[in-house]
Amino acid sequence: MNQQRFTGIVVRIVCAALSMCLFLISTADAVRPSIDVEKRLRADGQWDAYVQRMVQARRRGLDQADPTLLAGTAPPVAGTLRTLVILVDFSDNPHGVVTDSAYFADLLFSTNVPGSSLTDYYLENSYGQTLVQGDVVGWFTMPQPYSYYVAGASGLSPSPPN
Repeated sequence: MNQQRFTGIVVRIVCAALSMCLFLISTADAVRPSIDVEKRLRADGQWDAYVQRMVQARRRGLDQADPTLLAGTAPPVAGTLRTLVILVDFSDNPHGVVTDSAYFADLLFSTNVPGSSLTDYYLENSYGQTLVQGDVVGWFTMPQPYSYYVAGASGLSPSPPN
């Protein structure tokens, strides 16, 4: 995999993760656990307690989207957003040529070249109201091979949890 393609993939993954955190956090409890997680909870005798917690959370409205977000009346995200980027690789898909975490810190959080980083993207699209800063750590090798996590579906399959 060439460096430019890898960089593009990393930026898309980070943008997607931040977007999900910013816009979907209020509906996180609405997602049913994967079959594997359910099997583990049942095997450990924790399934009934999990179901009870979810029922209680739904009674409190935690599985519903924030009505102010749906109505477009929520205040805009502004200020400084801090994030942690964890660089990982896999036994069957090592990280390749770019090994320095400083490269990814610059790629994601620099403001040296306008329009070239995740920080620049948020600054531009928020009219200077939102600054994304963060730390990059790693490389860490995941316990399973890459093929385990993507399951032939680019990581979009329901199981294992991605």
